[in-house]
Amino acid sequence: MIFVKEFFKNTKQIGSIIPSSSFLSKAIVSKINYKTANVIVELGAGTGVFTKMLVNNLNLNTKLFVFEINPLLYKVLHNKFSHLENVYIINTSAENLTNILSLYGVNKVDYILSGLPFLNFSTSLKNCIFTNIYSSLKLSGELILFQYTRFLEKDFLDFFVINDIEKVYLNFPPANIYTLVKKIK
Repeated sequence: MIFVKEFFKNTKQIGSIIPSSSFLSKAIVSKINYKTANVIVELGAGTGVFTKMLVNNLNLNTKLFVFEINPLLYKVLHNKFSHLENVYIINTSAENLTNILSLYGVNKVDYILSGLPFLNFSTSLKNCIFTNIYSSLKLSGELILFQYTRFLEKDFLDFFVINDIEKVYLNFPPANIYTLVKKIK
């Protein structure tokens, strides 16, 4: 219920009226190679639907950084996951990604997952976040993001190359999962 209330308070921050389905969550977290991942970042974790699945699959040495800007949703995440070793719940915007990671001594990450509602963001905010993601990913790293439309493609193609697009119909609304790699500039 907290998710619905927060959606109506700030539709610019929360992209859907209900959390992601288990079908979407499973499809997204299955794209990660947990055996080789040292650092994973989740942007816009909401109530932790993906976070829970990530935590259940993490290796003991893998660090998971979970970003959530909404204070109430952050508290939910903090209560659920902050007791876990190597899981860091961060209450700030994704535009602070590289700065926060550097505070923890992390230069590059293997995977970044995002369900941020980029279409609700200004062009400058989108570019700032994509620049932070680009700077934070290893050359071999992947950005796995989902969007409800394909209108965002023109925005992230300045930074990334599409490796794969998967449509998940068993979600409300249905979602596109993009697996992206860094464009060599």
